[in-house]
Amino acid sequence: MEVEGHSRPLALFVGVALLLCAAPALLALTASAPAAAAPAVNLPTISSAGAGQAQGAPAPLALLAAEQAELTGPLTTHDAYFGYSVAVSGDTVLVGAYRTDSWEGSAYVFVRTGATWAQQQVLLPADATYWKQFGYSVALEDDTALIGANADDELGNDRGAVYVFQRTGGVWTQQQKLAAPDFATGDQFGTGVAFSGDTALVGAQVHKVGENSGQGAVYAFVRSNGVWTLQQEFSASDGGAADYFGTRVALDGDTALVGEQQQHSGADVIPSAAYVFVRSSGTWTQQAKVTASDGEVRDDYGAALAVSGDTAIIGAPVHDVAGVYDQGQAYVYTRSGTVWTERAKLTASDGAGWDDFGADIALQGDTAIIGALGDDVDAVDQGSAYVFVRSGSAWNQQNQLAASDGAWGDQFGTAVAIDGDTVLVGAYQHLVNTVRVGAAYAFAIGDPPVTAASVAPVPNARGWNKGPVTVTLSATDPDSAVAGTEYRLLGAAGWTTYAAPVPVSALGVSAYEYRSVDVDGDLEAPKSLTVRIDTTRPVTRALASATVARYHTATLRLRVNDTVAPKAKVTVRIYRNGVWKKTLPLGLRATNRDLRYSFTCKLPRGTYTWRVFATDLAGNQQRKVGYNRLVVK
Repeated sequence: MEVEGHSRPLALFVGVALLLCAAPALLALTASAPAAAAPAVNLPTISSAGAGQAQGAPAPLALLAAEQAELTGPLTTHDAYFGYSVAVSGDTVLVGAYRTDSWEGSAYVFVRTGATWAQQQVLLPADATYWKQFGYSVALEDDTALIGANADDELGNDRGAVYVFQRTGGVWTQQQKLAAPDFATGDQFGTGVAFSGDTALVGAQVHKVGENSGQGAVYAFVRSNGVWTLQQEFSASDGGAADYFGTRVALDGDTALVGEQQQHSGADVIPSAAYVFVRSSGTWTQQAKVTASDGEVRDDYGAALAVSGDTAIIGAPVHDVAGVYDQGQAYVYTRSGTVWTERAKLTASDGAGWDDFGADIALQGDTAIIGALGDDVDAVDQGSAYVFVRSGSAWNQQNQLAASDGAWGDQFGTAVAIDGDTVLVGAYQHLVNTVRVGAAYAFAIGDPPVTAASVAPVPNARGWNKGPVTVTLSATDPDSAVAGTEYRLLGAAGWTTYAAPVPVSALGVSAYEYRSVDVDGDLEAPKSLTVRIDTTRPVTRALASATVARYHTATLRLRVNDTVAPKAKVTVRIYRNGVWKKTLPLGLRATNRDLRYSFTCKLPRGTYTWRVFATDLAGNQQRKVGYNRLVVK
């Protein structure tokens, strides 16, 4: 798994600190209610006077997961940018710190034993020099690490290079130094790196293509017998000067995703794009140009991106969401055949201005990690990262990650990575012993709890009860412990902590949603439950007498009134001198409206009485039978 470095440091925004609730609010849903007003359900509430929580409001579950470890290097250099780039593979993580030792740069390897992380080695280039920016970007897979040094000057100022390190017996050694054969001064080869199997991608965002200075290019390298060789150089088919193609790169198998800083149409700057390249028989070709449906100029679309299988997610961290400046947004695309289609727009549930949601993205199957380095969790620009999980075609926010010792200006979420159940988040401006060195945080994530709801007594086949019920919620977790369960009426603003089975007595249809969270902070997507209660009995009416000639069509006018049930099963029985003669099954019919029923009357001539019987959806039978006269001539 890989995470590359950023194209540029993002400035610290100074603003007014907002005191926010730790748990993100979920989107409210529309409540379902019967036409007639129903009594309120007696739901227990708890009182809370915590920060950001109104007295007496239902207290939300704590959604912030506790990190497994905070990783720091033995650094004393101010602005070392430790955590500006991160990568994880199994029980190994790689953290870049490209500003150590006069911007020479370094990278740190940590390994996990059990749940304990320890530094294994500090990686330095064999030709270490000032201003190399070694560690600007990193990628890691198993025992191989790729480390970008986009300001390497060996063959020209800021030409750039990528270093390959290999681990054998717990020791990392430099194996190779990768460079572009058509290098030029200022190319910044190594701005972005990605790694998948025996293929590596390297971005050179300032590389001149033809006459276009700063158009940018990407280089694909392949490994054979431990040696990396250039396979191909490629760039955007419609590239222009100063597009900076290759700012970010992502790779999964034979699919590459490449971002750019901006795009031009002639002399005009237009919303930027990302490009998909695929490899067939050793040749990379452009498959698609991907853009945002609501893209804006300079919203940094493509500043972060990730691809996994046929899914890609692209960040636009300074996109304005519904007029909120620089809140940020991420776009989900899926591939069918060779066509990529935008499927969803992801935003933070507690998104606000200058959050920079989408600053970095990691994607693994149906799980995405999205950094928001400007999120004011407890302090301005403290930063956070969001866990989104796909269920079917819908993406739901499952968790929000933040550092336990987060502080002003940390920019937690600058870099994110995921492999298996391990998430790594960089906070390159974090203070360590009063020095702004930076840190990286490891989190263990897993599957969220699974909550089941049961109603007693069990509703009938139509889903209705004839009296009050009790709702019981029970949660289990496949790989952790359940921390709590909560529920609310659908559409309500706050949640109520579940402590015991909940009695429900409201007449009509009451819709609820419920969810649980585990001790790791994994939040279950809300589930829904509908409770239908009707204790009232319908009243039937035969609205008018009827006269019909034998063997002709008779029409009966009737009505079933019910204060709760929208439908009832209706039957008409015809009597003569108190003796039943015929039954007319009308089936389910709407209540509280006039009904007509026609039939061919074959009854002998005479005078009859017809009566209306009804059973509502809950099984309540009519309280009063309506009747009238039928004359057959």
